[in-house]
Amino acid sequence: MALCLSAQALAQPDAPNGDIFGTWEITAVLDSGDPSGMSDREAARLVGKSVSVEREGIKLNGLKMCKSPSYNRTVEETAKHLREKGHVSTENLHLPDPVTVIDAKCTFLYLKGKGTMVLSWDGVYFDAVKQRE
Repeated sequence: MALCLSAQALAQPDAPNGDIFGTWEITAVLDSGDPSGMSDREAARLVGKSVSVEREGIKLNGLKMCKSPSYNRTVEETAKHLREKGHVSTENLHLPDPVTVIDAKCTFLYLKGKGTMVLSWDGVYFDAVKQRE
C-alpha cells in the first residue's frame, strides 16, 4: 500500500518524509544489480559524495538525479522486492525484513534505521548516512 502525500502535508515539519529530507553522505558501495549502469570504479568514486533529498528533487553531488519525485512509501518483503526490482541479493545490503521502500520515481530509497538508508542509483546500491544540519 503506497502512501501519497499532499503538498500541505509535505510543508509540515512532522510530515512523514521529514526522516529523508536533508543531506546524506554516501559511505559505501554495497552491491550492484544485473545489469548495472556504472562500473565498480565509477561507483567507488561516489563514496564520500553528498545526496540532497528535497521535496523538489534529489541531487547527487549537486547534480539533479530526480525531478519531482513521488516519495511513495510501501513496506515490502525485502528479498522479493530486491529480486524483482533490482535483481540483487539481500546478502550485502543489511536491510531489515520487511523494509520500508520509498519510490522516488527515478530511484528507490530503503530505510535501514534512524539516519541510515540504502540508495539505489543506476543499478548500484549505496549505504548513506544522514548529515546533521
